[in-house]
Amino acid sequence: MTSSTPRVRLLNISCHVWINWYLRSRTATMISSSICALACLIAVILCCLYVDRQSKRRCLGHRRFKAESDVTVISSGLRPRKAEWVRSSVLELHELHGLSHRKLAAMFNQLYFAHTGVSVGRTWVRELLIKKAHAALHCQHALKHQVPMRVPNNRQWGIDTTCVTDHEGIQHIVLGAIDHGSRLNLMLRHLRRFNRWTFLGALLLAFGEFGRPDAIKTDNHPVFHSAVVKLLLRWCGVRVRHSRPARPWENGYIERLFGTLKQCLANYPITGLRHLRTALPAFQFWCNVTRPHQHLQGQTQQQAWTGLNPFQVGPRSTRMFSAWGGRLRGMVLRH
Repeated sequence: MTSSTPRVRLLNISCHVWINWYLRSRTATMISSSICALACLIAVILCCLYVDRQSKRRCLGHRRFKAESDVTVISSGLRPRKAEWVRSSVLELHELHGLSHRKLAAMFNQLYFAHTGVSVGRTWVRELLIKKAHAALHCQHALKHQVPMRVPNNRQWGIDTTCVTDHEGIQHIVLGAIDHGSRLNLMLRHLRRFNRWTFLGALLLAFGEFGRPDAIKTDNHPVFHSAVVKLLLRWCGVRVRHSRPARPWENGYIERLFGTLKQCLANYPITGLRHLRTALPAFQFWCNVTRPHQHLQGQTQQQAWTGLNPFQVGPRSTRMFSAWGGRLRGMVLRH
């Protein structure tokens, strides 16, 4: 029975060599031949031991290298024990708030650890953001084009100011307000000076005309942070919410309205203050009454504010609307 190991094969060969040599050397003295044969056998056995030891070292080194490589691959990649909803939640938080991996891990743990027992580390979040950069772009695109959820009318107003420049280069302050539920342009008023008293006067007039909202959303202008403004609105039962600094998209409804106003004013020069005060109500009427809104299922802002469904109740009459020298055009439906 033969063996496949190198050590056994070398031992067999050495035994055969020693026996043949011993038989052939009968004519020599018995002592000298025995000593030479024994020395040869010892040398062969030592060679076999050396070869066997080297083969074991190579095998052990290969196994160790393979184990270290497997550990390296596992430690450098994403750990499979994290569920898919954890990854999607971390990416969504990153796109919504734009935090670093350290703050992102802390926010996720505060939101989900108490209910689910799942936590993430900053290193895992960093590796996720690096490896899922392409998926993060798709998530950002989906969030950007996501249809906002419909909120009740008069629940929250967006309020901000902008400047309109006339043909002489003089800037005029315009205060605007929009309802987040119906997108109705509630206020578009020129102010000679913008301070806490002029703001409160215009706001209280809007409250008297359209009712009191539950909250208003503003930016970080010092007037909106005034103690008098906060105290009076607290007495009226209106909460004040502020967007974070350098993030105008957090008050996007009123910013979008101002963008439409500036786009229409690009080819319509304002000659002065009196011209501006007559042009603003025409723009406000055109926005509220004649323009169907995509996210209101084709309704105009006035129809969404009054709760009228134009697809169930037909108009009694129609008339064409034109203002600003034909730059603002539309159809007015009377129900």
